[in-house]
Amino acid sequence: MPVVTPTTASALLGAGYDVRVERSEQRIFGDSEFEKVCATLVPKGSWTEAPTEHIIIGLKELPKDDYLEFLQDDSGRRVAAFGYHAGSAGAALGVEAWAWPHAHPGEEFRGVKPYPSEDALVSHVKSVVTESSAKIGRNPKILVIGALGRCGKAAVDLALKVGVPAENVLQWDMAETAKGGPFVEIVESDIFINCIYLNQPVPPFIDTGSLENPDRKLSVVVDVSCDTTNPHNPIPIYSINTTFGEPTVPVPVSEAFSKDLLPSLLSLKDRKSTKVWAEAEKLFHSKVATLSGY
Repeated sequence: MPVVTPTTASALLGAGYDVRVERSEQRIFGDSEFEKVCATLVPKGSWTEAPTEHIIIGLKELPKDDYLEFLQDDSGRRVAAFGYHAGSAGAALGVEAWAWPHAHPGEEFRGVKPYPSEDALVSHVKSVVTESSAKIGRNPKILVIGALGRCGKAAVDLALKVGVPAENVLQWDMAETAKGGPFVEIVESDIFINCIYLNQPVPPFIDTGSLENPDRKLSVVVDVSCDTTNPHNPIPIYSINTTFGEPTVPVPVSEAFSKDLLPSLLSLKDRKSTKVWAEAEKLFHSKVATLSGY
């Protein structure tokens, strides 16, 4: 997910910042698009050799033993976090996966292709849900954990847009999970959507024992958070991630994500007095203090 797009690079350049962008063959935005807004292109992977006074901004998989990214706003929520579209897309696929076999008995759930717009996605999933409810006489019951975050809110919004009644969408957050799992409410639901940010050990929300419940209705798990490599994974019912051949995010989603971060980037010149950066530096030093040899 690009932290800086050509649009936000242009805004930063206009504010007087020197913007350097690593070349990439995989990014949804081509190198030429950054050159058009006068950003400086530098070799891929050269950030490790950048001068110490340069500020490195990026959000991608880094060696877990060496790096930590974490920016919080005044309410303690992340500035750079999975956005609205992640929850919306996950919920759409989950609801369709549940409704399809009811609407089309005996037919294999077909592969998913990109939709031209969000409206087209909603319209299609809603039609499948309508077919399903007409045949079985009910709508799915959905439980969303992390419902107060932007990702969880999007999952809830999508469910409502495709015709799932509000009373069928259970919205949980930290208050509801504080008692510790596993939670029988999950297996009593048809669809479970996990949208939490895992930053500390938590008891499993469900486990393999939960799935053996004779009264289980749960048939679809949408794990947007996807912490399968975390030792505290709250959904330890599988251990591998799905993969896909084109690891890029559509332009509108990338732009929305980058624009969320832009106000924080523009405040970099005042980072000593800006809370989001001051807290990030404080956290950095606290983590460095735990490392041997520092």
